[in-house]
Amino acid sequence: MKIVIATPFYTPEKGVLGMYAEGLEGAFRKGGHSVETVVFSSFAYLPPGIRHAVFFFKMLFAARGARFILALDTWSVGQPALYASKILRVPLIVRIGGDFLWEGFAHRTKEPIRLSEVYSHRNTFTLKEKIIAAGIRRLTRSAHKLLFNSRFQFDVWKKEYGFPEERAGILENFTPLRSQTLAQPEGKVFVCAGRVNALKNYDLLGRAFAAAKARHPDIELDTRSLPPAEHHKRLKTAYAVIIPSISEASSNTAIDAVLAGKPFIMTSDTGTSERLSDCGIFIDTRSEAALQAAIEKLLDGAEYEKLSARITAFSFTHSWDEIAQKIVSAFSRAR
Repeated sequence: MKIVIATPFYTPEKGVLGMYAEGLEGAFRKGGHSVETVVFSSFAYLPPGIRHAVFFFKMLFAARGARFILALDTWSVGQPALYASKILRVPLIVRIGGDFLWEGFAHRTKEPIRLSEVYSHRNTFTLKEKIIAAGIRRLTRSAHKLLFNSRFQFDVWKKEYGFPEERAGILENFTPLRSQTLAQPEGKVFVCAGRVNALKNYDLLGRAFAAAKARHPDIELDTRSLPPAEHHKRLKTAYAVIIPSISEASSNTAIDAVLAGKPFIMTSDTGTSERLSDCGIFIDTRSEAALQAAIEKLLDGAEYEKLSARITAFSFTHSWDEIAQKIVSAFSRAR
């Protein structure tokens, strides 16, 4: 059958969504399906609004004769895909791995608002944020199937958007088989790498790490932005990983850390603990004291060895083929 993937990005562009588009495209084809992928960033040279309209017409053309559309976000491609779905009467499946409204709200206010808390601030939403919320509500109530990457975000959105629960499910992140031999750390280097923005909480991390380093001069923090291959090489010899984000729906960075055999520190406002609860330390990352304490806790040999043993025993996998099959099954059940 024909499947259309609507994605904001596609490799070699950076980001998880590009990886998902490529991985699922290959898995669907391997399963015998015809796939067409429509990439929003292809129209990035156009002004806002116009690029959305062009993407919508591209979706109308691409989705003719498709059995279903798979949208990999809820806004830039999710909204045009919804209208194309309605006009063509082609079912829409949406994979939800983040919260566009929460990200925009946090950037605007510069306040450390957690994902689980943002909708309690709806009375302070701007007109733009209210429009986004209305659009997402329309999407969640109209799509044939919603696939969240964690129960955590499922519960947050179910409370806010009130979609029919029978049309939603959980589809965990891609988790490949561990392909590398685990190595001992070379020194006490903590790795923290990612986009620099308000949600990532880097200023607070810098203060917390400086305080920890004053007590433990041998520790180092590596925040370099490296290509994926070099980053994974760095993880192999690192001591641990810090993910200072205020919230994470479900962290691919934590998965990378575990596959490299390294414990991690991250927010407790996350769905990551649903699968990786024994592999890291979960704290309120808005607290400088809590972050410093977590860093120092990992420096305790017994604690580090306990987490390392659990990580070594971690064996869960979730391949592209499995994810693709679950999406096809979700489509079949939703008809």
